[in-house]
Amino acid sequence: MLKPSFSRLVLPMVIFAVACSGQVQKDEKPLPRISVKSVLILNFPSSTVAPKYYDGLLTSLAIQLHRKYGVRVTNGISVGRGIWGSLNHLRENACRIFTDRIRQAKNALTGLRIGKSLELCEQALSLWDMCCSEQNDTRPLSDLYTTYGLALLSRERKDDAMKAFRQLAALAPLGRPDDLELSQDQNNALALAYKQELSGNPTQVKVISEPQGATVVVDGKKLGQTPLSTVNLFPGRHCVRLEMEGRGTWTSNLPSGVPPALIQAWLTPAWEGSPPEALWQMTKELNPPGDEESAQLQKAAKLFKTDAVIVVKLEKTDSLRLTTLLFIPGIGVASPWEEFDLGPGGKGLAKRLYRMVGSFSQLKSKPSNSGKKHAKSNNKKKKKKNKKRNKKTKMKKKRKK
Repeated sequence: MLKPSFSRLVLPMVIFAVACSGQVQKDEKPLPRISVKSVLILNFPSSTVAPKYYDGLLTSLAIQLHRKYGVRVTNGISVGRGIWGSLNHLRENACRIFTDRIRQAKNALTGLRIGKSLELCEQALSLWDMCCSEQNDTRPLSDLYTTYGLALLSRERKDDAMKAFRQLAALAPLGRPDDLELSQDQNNALALAYKQELSGNPTQVKVISEPQGATVVVDGKKLGQTPLSTVNLFPGRHCVRLEMEGRGTWTSNLPSGVPPALIQAWLTPAWEGSPPEALWQMTKELNPPGDEESAQLQKAAKLFKTDAVIVVKLEKTDSLRLTTLLFIPGIGVASPWEEFDLGPGGKGLAKRLYRMVGSFSQLKSKPSNSGKKHAKSNNKKKKKKNKKRNKKTKMKKKRKK
C-alpha cells in the first residue's frame, strides 16, 4: 500500500549501481528473474525540472513499480537530499541567485527603472519553488512581493499588484514594509490588500512528522518542533521545511489557496559519514559502477532496508528524459544505464512509465489476477447452467405427475 501524503513518499525503491559492467557476456547464462519486496528510488538532482514536478514524477514511477512488481517503494526528493548531502550545490546556487535578484529588483525600483525591476522580480519568482522553503528569514520573501506589487502598480496593473500585496499579507500578516517611501495611492492599495487578505480567520495548521521532534520552519520563520498545532496561515503560497539531526531535510511548497489543516512528513534517513562522492560522480557521468560505487549502493540499500535500488536521473529539454540504473545487492548485479524518452509529460505519462518499468528484466512481475478472474467467470457459468438444468428437471417431474 502507498503511504498517504507522507512527504509525498510512496513505497520504497532504490536503484543500485552496476557491478563493473553489469552486462551479461555472450557465453554467460542470462540471470534469472528474482522477486524483491522493497525498492529505493534514489533521485539525482535536476537543474531543468522543478522540484515539485520531479517529486510528482517519482511518485508516479513508484506507483507503476508497485503495480508491475508488487514492491514497497521508498522515494521522494527528500531521499536524494538525505543521501547526497553537501555534494548537491544546486539549491544553494539557485537560492543565491534568488536573493540576489530580489535585492537588484528593489534597487531598480528605487531608481525608477520599473521595467528592469519587473524583469528581476519575475526571474526570482521562477526560482520560488526551489528556494522558498530554504529561507531562514522571511524578509527576502516579503521584499519580493512588496517590490513586485509596487512595480506592477507603477505600470497601472492594479489587479496583478493587489494579488502580490495579498501574498505579502499572507507571508507577513503582522507588519508592512517600513523602509520604502510610498505615495498615498501605493499606501492605499497596500492597506486595502491587507484588509482583504486578513478579513477572514487563518487556517490553523497541524504539522506532524515521523519521527517526532523535527524543527518546523514556515516562510523562513522557526515555529517549534513536531507535533505542532499552532501554525496559523492565511490563504496564499507558503513554504514549509522540517529538519532533524540524522534525517534528510523535508520540504513542501503550499500552492495558492486555503492551506491544508494537516501537514504530514516522513523524514528519511540521512547518509552517515562522508557523502558518497564516487556514487555522485558515477550518476553524473552515467558510468558503470565499480567496487566503490557498488559498496555505496549497498550502503544505501541497507540504510533504507530495501532489496533493490533504482538510481534515477531526470532532465528536460524538448521532452522529459529519464535515465535509470537498477542494482540488486542480494546478487550484486546491476543493469546497464538505460535512457527513456517520456515525451513532454502530462497526459499519458503514467502509461509510458508503466511500459518503462517493464525494462527492469531482473525483477519478477507480481502474479496476474487474470487466471483467478477467468476461473470465477467459469464457475459462474457452471452455476447458471446447473440452475437451468435443475429447473428443467423440476418442470418435467411436474408434468409427469
